[in-house]
Amino acid sequence: MSSRSKQDSGASIKRFILVSSALLFINFVYANANGDGNANSKVAINNDGSDNMSGIVGLWKHSANPAWINISSNKNIATAVIERHDNNIKANGSQIIKSITPIKNNNTQWRGKMYSAATDDFVDVSITQINKHTLNVTYTNNTENKTLILTLLRP
Repeated sequence: MSSRSKQDSGASIKRFILVSSALLFINFVYANANGDGNANSKVAINNDGSDNMSGIVGLWKHSANPAWINISSNKNIATAVIERHDNNIKANGSQIIKSITPIKNNNTQWRGKMYSAATDDFVDVSITQINKHTLNVTYTNNTENKTLILTLLRP
């Protein structure tokens, strides 16, 4: 096997592991619960651009599952926590992304660390505000290939 083939194979395996772990985490969150909570609860959002966290802070709905994620910040560091998950009450309160920080001079992109079940550790992710109602969470491997892991929508 050529060196190039080994590199391509290694990159493919890493992408597969990351995507699989994200899906496992989502399935774990989805699998165990009966859910409760208030889908109408919202966090006040300051969108006046006064800091680099204003576009990300607040309540977000998982695009594919009945889960609501609350992103809160303390100065310029934010955390994403499951506020409510209708299919997995045990997931409520779980931190899914930590150490979220803004990318310098950019009010629509952040970096953070998302839990990966495949590595039982947190992996680096990018968070991009597509518009005021949509966030995309992506993983970028060493070759700059981006993999969409999660889309969050304002409820």
